[in-house]
Amino acid sequence: MDKFLVRKATIDDAYWIASVNANTRHTTYKWLMPQKVLETRLGTIPEKAEKIKNSIQKNDRFLVAVNLENNEVIWMLSYGPSRDENYPNDWEIYAFYVLKEYQKLGVGKSLFLAWIQELLNLWYNNMILNVLDWNNAIWFYQKFGWVVVWEKYEPCGKIMIKENVLHFNNIENIKN
Repeated sequence: MDKFLVRKATIDDAYWIASVNANTRHTTYKWLMPQKVLETRLGTIPEKAEKIKNSIQKNDRFLVAVNLENNEVIWMLSYGPSRDENYPNDWEIYAFYVLKEYQKLGVGKSLFLAWIQELLNLWYNNMILNVLDWNNAIWFYQKFGWVVVWEKYEPCGKIMIKENVLHFNNIENIKN
């Protein structure tokens, strides 16, 4: 698929960003997170959209990809300064989701590389992100050269889930 447009999100995209986030989590994480947590996320799309709208108005960083054939937002990415005290000078991917029907078509890779170019244009170089343990997306990032630097546990509903913290030093060297 090559008929998509990558652009900065606008407040009009907020609902679709929340929807892509919730629906992708629901389909991708159904074996990784408690079902109740995933269902709750689906039920809170309007509330999440309002928070995203406020974030976009504050100039937080969100990118979307729109399928030009049907004008549907198929991908969302949010990023910003690292929230990890171990990497205070790095940038972090907060969320990176491609709708299930567009996965494994090369869309994610194209969009990811477009985002990397934007970071390079802004002079950002080192990045981190958290990936749920057992999430196959980890292989996607490792293909580009990301490495697992440590693991952590986060509360999710009534359980603790394991996340892998990935780091990439010097994105000018990213493999594509």
